[in-house]
Amino acid sequence: MAFAYFAAWLFVLVYCARPGDWIPGASGIPFAKFAGVLVLLAFLGNLMSGALPASWWSREVVLLLLLYAQLCLSVPFSISPGGSFQVVVEEFSKIVMVTLVVIMASSSLARLRRLLYVQTVSVVVMAVLIAAGYGGSLGSTASNRTVGVVGGVFENPNNLALALALIFPFAFAFAVRADKPLWKLIWIVAMLVATYTSMTTYSRGGLLALLTAATFSLWEFALKGRRLRWALLVGVSGLAVILVGSPSGFGQRMATIFQPDADVTGSSEQRGELLIRSLEVTAEHPLVGIGPGNFAIVSGFGKVTHNSYTQLSAEAGLPALLLFLLLGKRSFSNLRLAQQLDPNNQELVLWAGSLRASLAALAVGALFSSAAYHFFPYFLVGYAGALYRISQASCLAKNPVSCPSLYETLQPVR
Repeated sequence: MAFAYFAAWLFVLVYCARPGDWIPGASGIPFAKFAGVLVLLAFLGNLMSGALPASWWSREVVLLLLLYAQLCLSVPFSISPGGSFQVVVEEFSKIVMVTLVVIMASSSLARLRRLLYVQTVSVVVMAVLIAAGYGGSLGSTASNRTVGVVGGVFENPNNLALALALIFPFAFAFAVRADKPLWKLIWIVAMLVATYTSMTTYSRGGLLALLTAATFSLWEFALKGRRLRWALLVGVSGLAVILVGSPSGFGQRMATIFQPDADVTGSSEQRGELLIRSLEVTAEHPLVGIGPGNFAIVSGFGKVTHNSYTQLSAEAGLPALLLFLLLGKRSFSNLRLAQQLDPNNQELVLWAGSLRASLAALAVGALFSSAAYHFFPYFLVGYAGALYRISQASCLAKNPVSCPSLYETLQPVR
């Protein structure tokens, strides 16, 4: 699995860091295509060689494949089949491949930790470049919102804010895990930079996701983990960044979460209308939707749903939404089972807590961001699935008689 793991690691790096977009002279190098080809070769190689055990076909794998099948089913019924074909076959198929490779190749805590590390560092580097004013991308008012210094998923302020919220618990875990004070300080600074950069996006959904990530992280690491000094340190530092570093008009924009009528830009009202419209489209096309990527055509505003849940229900039908929700539920269950199987492994418990906090942030952030066809939600599915398999292997090594097999504890959906 070494080659498969390297392919997955490289893809996470390329997707999160997008080196071709900001490294001088690298724009012509097809990093993403190269990494994608490696992932495909790794997956097909292991599949054809019979290297995949029966236990690999666990619930999250089957749910992901069923979601992909539902998306494929919706393409022929799409109001724009060509656009849906591009979203499903050319884009989402990569998500499926990478997630499956992450699950099957991340066979140790060291491997999983490296994937979390490369995703966290890559997104933090984006935040640092933005905070430093690279490319003039730093926003200063609600009408001048921060976007990523690169294209792709970071080009939208809401998606950038969600990406920052998802890695916050990982940075927190790396800070807790670090032995040297200098590295602890570096990771704390990384969390603060991520917080500041998220504020400059003026993303209300991003703020709620970040607050969810911070709350769950404090619970997992500071309170439940009995590290009360971390609660004080991170809480005071975060409050200082919010009070001192808040960009102009940040408070007024965030207040529109509770007072939509106060939003002078009209975006709150528009989001409400988009939500209603997406529910109407869901009711009109409940089985297969109007085709992935097509909601903007019928939205009345030329915009996406700004809600991952109704994005799936409106564009691919209620079965797609149900499968997406089941994937999230299965991921939380995987983390719970992992801790039950190996409760004395402190590092495993640490990563389970960070992934739980990140999944919680995703659950909240998905209410305000159209991220159903992005990689970040499915990275978390892959990480959670891999962590459970790691705990299973550890349990079998310590007590092979009483430890239940993976295939027994995670029966596939039939």
